[in-house]
Amino acid sequence: MLFIGYLGLYFHIVFSAGYVNNDNRLKYPFKSDKSREETDNRYKAAKEQLLREIEHVRNQYSCVLNQYEGKCDPLSKFHLFNKKNELKRKLDLLENKLYALINN
Repeated sequence: MLFIGYLGLYFHIVFSAGYVNNDNRLKYPFKSDKSREETDNRYKAAKEQLLREIEHVRNQYSCVLNQYEGKCDPLSKFHLFNKKNELKRKLDLLENKLYALINN
């Protein structure tokens, strides 16, 4: 029975020796400054990517408007209506993603 107590104390000392400083703080915290910087960099990269995609969709929208400008036939109006709605939906989704990214 005494042997089990010594064995338990031994494992406690061995397994806690590398991870605890003398003042009982963890040597290796769960979030280091480096991981926080990496998280910030990933956040900035995701934000920049979303902004680029939003700008691309806006450029597509203006190109579509210029492409169908002055065309009066019903088929062209139908294609313009469909393309505008598709681009608006895509733009709304991207703006919602950006809003969610900023607010998290």
